Amino acid sequence: MIKECNLEEIKSCADLAFKLNSKPESSSAYCSKKYKSICKDFEHMISDEEHAVVGYYEADKLVGVMGFFVDVDKHTADCVGPFIDDASFLDIAKDILDFAKTLLNESTRFNFYFDQRNTDCLELMKLLNANYNGNECSLKLERINYIPKSIEVNIELISAENSDVLIKLHDNIFPGTYVSGTDIINSLGRNRQAYCIFEHGVMVGYGVLRIDEGSSNLCVEILAVDEQFRGKGYGKALLSNSLKQAFSDESIKSVYLIVDDPNSVAKNLYFSYGFELEVENLSYSVK
Repeated sequence: MIKECNLEEIKSCADLAFKLNSKPESSSAYCSKKYKSICKDFEHMISDEEHAVVGYYEADKLVGVMGFFVDVDKHTADCVGPFIDDASFLDIAKDILDFAKTLLNESTRFNFYFDQRNTDCLELMKLLNANYNGNECSLKLERINYIPKSIEVNIELISAENSDVLIKLHDNIFPGTYVSGTDIINSLGRNRQAYCIFEHGVMVGYGVLRIDEGSSNLCVEILAVDEQFRGKGYGKALLSNSLKQAFSDESIKSVYLIVDDPNSVAKNLYFSYGFELEVENLSYSVK
């Protein structure tokens, strides 16, 4: 039996996701590794009518589940899973996705983001003729390996006065990305911090730190420099500042970031700061 899950089934959904997401060969990068966060995410997806959670049952036992974080404006759904504890992975995963398509807008694009060691999900992408969007590496810097570096330029906190400038710069550098400039500004003071560099009154670059609730980790979510001002060391300065701000909080044990696998220049920069490769994820999308 396949159906949309309800609030009474949060625990069974979270239990299955937590069990399988702890293994690289069945993990989804859209899913937290922490049980409480998984429960919270499933509760949000089930209770908010814009999102959805679909379960697959055999003899009243949940053997497969997938959550869908939907962005209505962008017509996308980030797929949490699929998490399937059954040998018939491909058949069940496809049935869950087909059922989800009946719940969501027909123009929805489904995004999958998973560990490269998850061969079941990779086979599913082939079956679905999914569009390959590239590999992304998750790099991590432990506090013990952090070495502060000098910052030669003035970096300031984003304020209400220059928020419109950041929005314009961000949306110009990253048009159509998962987080807009407005999203960043609206989340400042809650789960994000943003810093910027000005040159002769022009914002030339910025960095964004994202705080993971209840976690001892921080994410350097964005480091960006306007193309015409690159090559002046602004990227290094923003990275140095982000790490300084992150580790100024004694509760933070590590900092992580995501970088495109082909971007060897950026990866080498991060490695020089002590970052290490944690996992390499594959990104696919399908309609």
